[in-house]
Amino acid sequence: MRDRVAGMKKPKLPQVSILIVASLLIVLSLLVAMRPAIVGLIGFQQRFTEELNMEITGSRTEIFTLQGMPTRFQATGTVFGGNVKIYIAKGKTLLTIVDTATTGNRFARVCVETCELEGIDTNKVKLVFELDPGATLFLEAIHYYAAPLPNKPPRWKGETTTYTIDGLTTIDLANLFEDPDGDEIVYLATTDEGLKVIVEGSELTINPEPGVEGVKKYITVYASDLKSYTTVKFEVTVQPDFTSLSP
Repeated sequence: MRDRVAGMKKPKLPQVSILIVASLLIVLSLLVAMRPAIVGLIGFQQRFTEELNMEITGSRTEIFTLQGMPTRFQATGTVFGGNVKIYIAKGKTLLTIVDTATTGNRFARVCVETCELEGIDTNKVKLVFELDPGATLFLEAIHYYAAPLPNKPPRWKGETTTYTIDGLTTIDLANLFEDPDGDEIVYLATTDEGLKVIVEGSELTINPEPGVEGVKKYITVYASDLKSYTTVKFEVTVQPDFTSLSP
């Protein structure tokens, strides 16, 4: 028996029927097609409060990582010994969140220019604090509405999509795909005439049938985070003198 290609191993005989895989593929296609209404929840926003209890004694800039893209931003706190302005950066523009010259030294859920925000397409925001000399700001909390960050689909990280096999072979797809958002990936695959293809977890099992030696066969692998998916086509060639095992 010839050596297996790198990253492949002899598997345990899989238990999942190719009919189940095909059914899951249909369901996945429907989910992705309906994503704006069901999976992605486009336009859905959540309200967050983050307790900070920060004491700030001089003008400075801070970067905050939020739970999504802010569409409203408010602040709660108290100022002693002078006036304070708090801004959020939108590109090169600074939008006023708090100006204690008009809101008073004690402020709660204030949003001077940030009650409605558009165009901040990141969850990492820059807050600018301007304090009068001798002033102290005690920033108790920030409050914001946030829209979900855009989903990033799984991406291919493998080195080859061309495989030469000599019998029942398993490829671990978890080594070939990654999700930029850290989402769990679900794998599905099509088959080709003369190949028995089964997906179990992240393992893709290929079992060639007699008569396919030397013929190029093609398998399309679907990697999905159930919000979007990526497809990669594998080219499979079966060597002569292979051993076919029936699951």
